[in-house]
Amino acid sequence: MINKLIIILFFIPILVNGQRVVYQSNNHVTAGESFQAVYYANDSYTACLLLIQTSLGMHRLKGANENCHFIFNLPKPLMSLAGDITLVLLDTQKHILRKDILSIRPNTNVQPEIEAYCGPKQILTGGEDYTEIIGTVLDPADNPWPENTSVEVIYSHMGENRINSIKSNPVYAYHRFYSGNQAGHPLIAISSNGAYHHEFELTQYPNAPTGFHLEVDRNHDVADGKHINKISTSIITDQYGNRMANGTMVSFRIIDTQGLLGFAQAPTMEGIATIHLPAPERASRWTIEPEIEQYVKGVPLEISFSPFARSFPVVFDNNVVIIGPVTGDKGQFISHNTKITIQISESGQLVDQREAFTDYGMAEIDLRSLNLEPCTYQLVLECGGQSEHLEIEVKP
Repeated sequence: MINKLIIILFFIPILVNGQRVVYQSNNHVTAGESFQAVYYANDSYTACLLLIQTSLGMHRLKGANENCHFIFNLPKPLMSLAGDITLVLLDTQKHILRKDILSIRPNTNVQPEIEAYCGPKQILTGGEDYTEIIGTVLDPADNPWPENTSVEVIYSHMGENRINSIKSNPVYAYHRFYSGNQAGHPLIAISSNGAYHHEFELTQYPNAPTGFHLEVDRNHDVADGKHINKISTSIITDQYGNRMANGTMVSFRIIDTQGLLGFAQAPTMEGIATIHLPAPERASRWTIEPEIEQYVKGVPLEISFSPFARSFPVVFDNNVVIIGPVTGDKGQFISHNTKITIQISESGQLVDQREAFTDYGMAEIDLRSLNLEPCTYQLVLECGGQSEHLEIEVKP
């Protein structure tokens, strides 16, 4: 009964001071269309003022009585913005004659345009990380289409396609895509009512790395101080088999038998990180411990280096130490200009240290040039990982 009464009152002309004023235009219009607000009033009104209240502010139009009608052409810029407009008709005494609501609807008669955003653009595999796409379906005047407009969002990656149909809220539609298990570059697209937005390309990075080990590639194991040892990781992957992204940094700690610590780093390429280490100059055993910091430690690798030179003779004659011939591990003369270190000690105290270099496997050092005090000295000579000991007496 109440609803019927409201409908009846809606069609009863408004009486102001015994005068009748009727709104004769539609209450709904499509955005972008021209519009006239037409009012019927008897000839007692010679002029009226129309106030237009919009989200852009207040506007006013003046009108004169033409055959008992007032006609107001609303400005086109006001008609392009969807939403409700309040029309207030005033007489010359600023009395309100009528107040009406004009509803401007989005133009859904033509194919829309879609404005969309997607982010973040980098996510991790595994199904816990995600990206979101948000899109607005717009008419030619950039008004969002009505609520519950159908929108399709598509996720495509390496043969996997996910299509989700969603409904827009009053302004936009959005959807959340969780990552898959394969690293790569998924594509996300959005469409509605025949309109498409360009695809968004994501980067789906591998997840946390799993355990790995080391491998060594070398021609021989002798401590010649020259030969390069290539130390490489196994292919490092996450739990889904995705290789680590190129540039993932792997750290290597190198510990030798003397407890000395070295440190190296290398980035991965196709899941493998590689370092190149020269062999030591003396027999040694290395322990190499790899690690991807904050993620995982690899299995340590132990490699040994045998002496490069065989035991060699040392003769002390007339204050000259004669060394050699020094031969390599296969009996050949050691390489020309190979360094020999000589430590000279007296009663356990280091007195001097010198270097000599081989020529056809031989080398010598004249102790007279060292101005040593007459005494008994202990010499330790080292070459190619091989050490020899000699005690000498320097006479006045």
